[in-house]
Amino acid sequence: MPYEDLMVVVRAVVANGFKVVDDHCPKGSQESLTAVGYHFRGDRVQVVALYENTPYFSINEVYVDKDGRPHLSRSSVGGVIKPNGDLEAGIEHYNETQKSNPLTPCRIGEVFRAA
Repeated sequence: MPYEDLMVVVRAVVANGFKVVDDHCPKGSQESLTAVGYHFRGDRVQVVALYENTPYFSINEVYVDKDGRPHLSRSSVGGVIKPNGDLEAGIEHYNETQKSNPLTPCRIGEVFRAA
C-alpha cells in the first residue's frame, strides 16, 4: 500500500479518537485502540491495530470504508503480540521473534499512539 494510502488510514483513526468500527461484531460496535502501526511483511505494508492492556491480541488490519470511517478488519495479518501492559516491549519481542521466521519475516514499524 502506498505511503499516502497508509496515512489516510492513520489520519482517519486519529481523527476518530482511536476508535474503530469492529468488524468482528455484527452490529459494528466501536473498539478503542491504544495505537496503530505499520506492519511490514515482505513488500506489503498495512496499518494494524495495537493494544496495551491485554495479555495478547491478534494483529489485524485497520482500513477505511467508502465513507471514511476506520474499521478493524477480521483478517489477521501477522500473528499475535503479547504486550501485558507494555506495548513497546510487546512490539520489540514480536519483531525479534519474527527475524527467525522461515517464510516471510514480519515487523511492526512506526507506531502512532493515542494521546
